[in-house]
Amino acid sequence: MRIPIAPFSDVLEQRPTLRLSFLRFVQCLIIQTSYTALANARLRLESRPPAGS
Repeated sequence: MRIPIAPFSDVLEQRPTLRLSFLRFVQCLIIQTSYTALANARLRLESRPPAGS
């Protein structure tokens, strides 16, 4: 799904609570991605827990 940037930016400016929630989501996504990259770099495949555990 794509949202044009201009209307999205307008909504974020008009609704500070939505902006804060969106920024928290982005921060959590970045942290999760960073931990995934770290785990992939440091752990051997054999030592990783099975998917879905």
